[in-house]
Amino acid sequence: MFPDGSNRRQLGDSTKSNEEPQWTTDGRRVVFTEVSMLERLPNETPREFIQRRNGTQRLFSMTPDGRETQILRPGERDRITRDRGLSPDGNWMVYSRPVEGVTGLYLRKQPSGTEQLLDRGK
Repeated sequence: MFPDGSNRRQLGDSTKSNEEPQWTTDGRRVVFTEVSMLERLPNETPREFIQRRNGTQRLFSMTPDGRETQILRPGERDRITRDRGLSPDGNWMVYSRPVEGVTGLYLRKQPSGTEQLLDRGK
């Protein structure tokens, strides 16, 4: 979508859970994990269910317009993506943290560490 919220487009398969979206370091692609929507089997333990669910995961790279999709190998995400909160130029980090029991949204200048409170929750 555009920054104002208009022009929303679905990139992933709506019959699957599309998780952990990140931009590539060059900003040209979105990387995300696709996981099958499964139900726990009657005699399946929670651990067995999680293992089965994790076995269905596939890592994708896609252009923002959704036209070009690639399946990635495990571990490739770390090589081509950056932290979700890091600005494309690497100069700013946005993150949340609790202070005195209230979570706030902060902006930190990299690498000086100077931070600014953007919004304090209630």
